[in-house]
Amino acid sequence: MVKLLIGLLLVGFLLGCQKDPKETEQTGPQPRIVSFVSTADTIGALVRILTMNSSPAATENILYFDTTPTTPFAVRGDTLLVRVPPGATSGLVALQVRGQRTTSVTPFTVLSGRWRRRADTPSARLWPVVVSSGTVAYWGLGELMPPGFRFTQRDLWRYDPAANGWERQADLLGPLRSNAVAFSLGSLIYVGMGRNANNTALLVHDFYAFSPTTNQWTPKASLPSPREDGFSVTFTLNGKAYLVGTKADRRTWEYDPQADTWTQKKDFPGSPRYDAVGFTLGNSAYVAGGTGDVQERVQLLDNFWAYTPSTDTWSLKATLPQSRRALMAFVVGSKAYAGINFTKDIYEYDPARDAWTLKTRFPGAAFYYTQGFSLNGKGYVVGGIPSIGISSELWEFTP
Repeated sequence: MVKLLIGLLLVGFLLGCQKDPKETEQTGPQPRIVSFVSTADTIGALVRILTMNSSPAATENILYFDTTPTTPFAVRGDTLLVRVPPGATSGLVALQVRGQRTTSVTPFTVLSGRWRRRADTPSARLWPVVVSSGTVAYWGLGELMPPGFRFTQRDLWRYDPAANGWERQADLLGPLRSNAVAFSLGSLIYVGMGRNANNTALLVHDFYAFSPTTNQWTPKASLPSPREDGFSVTFTLNGKAYLVGTKADRRTWEYDPQADTWTQKKDFPGSPRYDAVGFTLGNSAYVAGGTGDVQERVQLLDNFWAYTPSTDTWSLKATLPQSRRALMAFVVGSKAYAGINFTKDIYEYDPARDAWTLKTRFPGAAFYYTQGFSLNGKGYVVGGIPSIGISSELWEFTP
C-alpha cells in the first residue's frame, strides 16, 4: 500500500512538472542584425544583411523594412539575402526569428522616384543661367570651355519638354557676362548682373527682360549697386523677385516688375558665404548651404534659412544633412529637392516637418555645379562638371 502511494505521488509529481507545449518551444538565442551591405536602394533591389543567430531556414527569418514584412529568398551562413519589398519605407530594419525580435541600430533608406535622360543642351557650358516659365524652360549664356580657352556667350535657348528639343531665341542685350542671375515673373524672363567678359574684375548690375511673345529683350532697372558674382541667390514669390547677397554685401533686394523698381529689405542674417542656392516653396523662400571663410580657412556650411516676404523676416530651419556648396535645387509639389556636389545624393525637404530625407541618387555624369529647375510637376538637373570636362546632360526626375 505504501509503495502504491509513493508510486502515485511520483507520477503526479512528474505530470505536474511537465510544461505546456508552448513553453517547451525552442526559441533559441536572441538574433542580432550586425550590418547592411547596402544601406540605401530602391524597391526590388537586393540587400545583404549580416546577422547573428538567424535561422538557416529562410522562412523562419521575418524581416521588416520599417513596418513592411518580407522573408529572405536565401541564407548564406550568417547573411540573409532579401529584396526590398513593395510598400517598404525608410526606417529601422527588424528581424524576427522563432518568436524573438531584434531591431537595427541604423536605418535603411528606401530610395524612390524615376530618372529619365532628356535632350542634351546645345553645348556644354560653365555658369549658364536656367529658369522655367510656364510649360517651358530657358537656358543659355555662360562660358564655353574648349581646351585652353573660355568664351563668354550671350545666346538663349528654349526647352520644350513635350517636343524634348531646344530652340534658339534672341541673344541677350548689353555687355557679355558670366555668372549672371535669372528669374521668371509673369510671362517675362529676366537676366542680369554678373562679371564682365573675359572674367575681368568689372562687375555689371544691369537687367534685361525677354518676351517669348516678341522674341525681344528690353532694358530694365539695374540693381542699385554692383555686387560680387557668385555671392547672390535669387527667387520669386507672390509676383516679385528677390536678390539676396550672401557675402560682404548681404542686402536683400525686392524687385517689383510693375513699377520696375528695386526696394531694399531685411539683410540676410547668415554668416558670409558664396555658392549658396535659393528656391521658393509655399509662402517662403529658402537659402541653403554655401562656402564660408572661417579663420582664413574654407568651410562648407550646412545651415538653412527661410525668408518670409509678408513679414520681411529670416529664420533658421533644419540643417542640411551634409555641409554643401554649389548645390542644385528644384521644387515639385509641396517638397523641395537639393543635393549633388561631390556626391550623387539628393535629399527631399518637407516644410511641414522641417526635415530632410534622402530621396534618390542622381544617375548623370556630373557631380559638381549642376543646376536644377522645375517644370510641369517634374524636377530637372542640367549641366555641371563631371570628372573630366563640362556636362551637357539634361535629366528629368519624377518623385
